[in-house]
Amino acid sequence: MYNLYENETQSQKNRGFMEKSVKKRFQTYLRNRGNTVTHQRNIILDEIMKKKSHFDIDSFVSTINRKGRDVSRATVYRTIQQLEDAGIVRKIDFDKGYANYEIIPGKEHHEHLVCSECGKIIEFSDKSFEKRIRAIAECNEFTMEHHSVEIFGKCSECREKHRKESLKKEKI
Repeated sequence: MYNLYENETQSQKNRGFMEKSVKKRFQTYLRNRGNTVTHQRNIILDEIMKKKSHFDIDSFVSTINRKGRDVSRATVYRTIQQLEDAGIVRKIDFDKGYANYEIIPGKEHHEHLVCSECGKIIEFSDKSFEKRIRAIAECNEFTMEHHSVEIFGKCSECREKHRKESLKKEKI
């Protein structure tokens, strides 16, 4: 018999384990480079781990400030760079003129479809696409370290909106 409560509890335990693992990884990263584990860095990591989607630094700083946390913008920038270097967050360019980030642990590798009109972001994974990317690298005698794919275009909602606007113009 399926027990929803049991599965939620297990999911919470898995998330808790992942969070502890990520925190330990970041602490080890900092100490190995002669940096200290500060309260501000822990606040930043805790807030990032709560994120369920992509974020930019300005909105992230605003969120922290609204919560009354005492963390400077400069500390956020430095810490996010350290988190990126440690492989905990990934920087993504959605062609908006500023960087976006997402947390890596606990997420399957994925690519992005980005609506150039409304900004909607659709994440997708495709094993055959991943194999093809590796094959292209190998074929060119290229050792791939990582990759990121962002495909820009119009989402179905924006295309439908334009279709309806065109129909209205034709009636006039």
